[in-house]
Amino acid sequence: MEAKSKSQNMKSTTCTKNFECPICEDREIVVEEREGEVWARECTCKPQKQINRMFKQSGMTEEQRKIKLEDYKISPQTKDMFKMVKNYIEHFKEIQESNILNKGLALIGAYGVGKTMLMCAIANHILSLKIPTMFVVGPDLIADLMSAQFDGGREVFDNKVKQLTTVQVLILDDIAKEKISEWVQTQYFRIIDARYRANLTTLFTSNFTFDQIEAKMGEAVGSRLFGLTRDHQVIVNAPNYRISGKYEKLYL
Repeated sequence: MEAKSKSQNMKSTTCTKNFECPICEDREIVVEEREGEVWARECTCKPQKQINRMFKQSGMTEEQRKIKLEDYKISPQTKDMFKMVKNYIEHFKEIQESNILNKGLALIGAYGVGKTMLMCAIANHILSLKIPTMFVVGPDLIADLMSAQFDGGREVFDNKVKQLTTVQVLILDDIAKEKISEWVQTQYFRIIDARYRANLTTLFTSNFTFDQIEAKMGEAVGSRLFGLTRDHQVIVNAPNYRISGKYEKLYL
């Protein structure tokens, strides 16, 4: 018995070394005895573990999860975009807590100007605030939904759509790049309309202007995307990076 006990103790000690948190052994709860009573409290590791889980579930790659705003190299053509993103990050909590509809942000411009990199920096900042955030690439999103519908069944498909329509912050990267069909338009409308009605924060990047997005994805999607990002829109290389025009009347 004694030898077995020693062996068990050695095994326990060895296993403990594999825990990220040896205090709670990754249970995130510490059980203590106080004056003959058993008490449970949250371990000090829990807040960071929650953030770590959100990062893993965000949809970003490991490299993207490391990106910070300071990593971005500003050029004369992108300085307004960088300024907008920096301001958005600095005031995000204030924007998020407000009752306004247009809590999101839109970055529109050609390939290679760093739209995705800046969105990753925004996502990482939001996640550090412990706010559930999803980062999805448009074409990958559609492929994933198609796979879920035809291979996973209705329940799997509905669960994926529910995630997209209810997550507190959704970042759509490179939208309107997909091969557009009526089915694709319908899925985008379901997601965008649900978020619009629930007043949830939605950000996106695209190589297409709002007029082009409307032509490809339908007026209903285009107008709602405009409404969700109305005060924070940048078009790279445009003389006036604030987007305005006919959508002023459509976004409602």
